Amino acid sequence: MELDFTHFEPLLNEAPFRVLSRHPNGLLVALQVVTSHPQTGGTAEFSALWDVETRKLVWEPERVRALAWNVDGSELGLIRERYAYDPTAHAVIGSALQSEFTYTWERQSWPEKELLHSCPITMPTGWPQAVAISPRGNLAVFQWFDQGESGLEFLTLTPEGDFQLVDTGLPLSSRARPICLRAGGNGYPIGSNLATLPTFSPDGRFLVFGWQDDWVWWADLLPDASLDDDTPARVGQCQMGVFEIIDWDTRTVRQVPVVVDLPAG
Repeated sequence: MELDFTHFEPLLNEAPFRVLSRHPNGLLVALQVVTSHPQTGGTAEFSALWDVETRKLVWEPERVRALAWNVDGSELGLIRERYAYDPTAHAVIGSALQSEFTYTWERQSWPEKELLHSCPITMPTGWPQAVAISPRGNLAVFQWFDQGESGLEFLTLTPEGDFQLVDTGLPLSSRARPICLRAGGNGYPIGSNLATLPTFSPDGRFLVFGWQDDWVWWADLLPDASLDDDTPARVGQCQMGVFEIIDWDTRTVRQVPVVVDLPAG
């Protein structure tokens, strides 16, 4: 069901722009806004919970980038941000640096909002923007984005505690650039920031998300050429992007091309 964000109560002075998660009862929804960071002034994404019918905020957690319910709505997983200004890091660059941000995964009971488990999380670069919990209840994934890259990082969830998987055993995407990689193992990075949010299959075995190399997938541009009104489109079958299907049980990945047929003219 599509949501009309018109008249939803603003969060940090901004209206929500996308859905992150829906509670199974259908009455609550986790949404995200793009707004000015209250500490740095830069652009940032923050998330909260709304009532679908009244469009009012029902919970506005502090400094939470992303959040999502588990399959039965009894728990919330969220990523909380901490910003610590480092004056020594701003001799040349005035804007906030990635090194000044740290992030924590929290798993809370719902609706009690009692903290069950937490752990620090890291990513090779960028900022976290989305989170999803497997229907199996033993795995969570968060998605990070940077200027030209994005990727997935994984957390193991247990009754005794949660922790980030340093090495998932997944193969590396052929598009993964060195900036996406980290020592000791990897999640699943890709060399593009044009990606959809990840979604688990109902049985929790598969994780699916889509991505593309370029906004201008429908045209052939020379390296130094710019897009304008006279740029011709390709004709015939064109690959718009791909869906990545991660099989968590076998730690294998399959790509499904997204192909469209462009008519002449």
